[in-house]
Amino acid sequence: MLIQLPEEKKALIIPLFKNRQPNTSALWCYFDEILPGKTFVDDINAPTKAICQLDMSWVYISDAADFEWIEETLREKIMW
Repeated sequence: MLIQLPEEKKALIIPLFKNRQPNTSALWCYFDEILPGKTFVDDINAPTKAICQLDMSWVYISDAADFEWIEETLREKIMW
């Protein structure tokens, strides 16, 4: 299930992005509230998987997200 994470809970997802990703500096600018975006998670109170979508059209997927969850999440997002 896709749940948009409220901005005030953004700190919950930072530990989910330990592996280095391309253009990590943009992701950290999002975490530091320099760049706008939104995050979708599997559990709003204790997320284990996350997709961060920056307003500049970049998307970051957390380390533990498996392909099945990614596909389901993106399909749900596209249908909005």
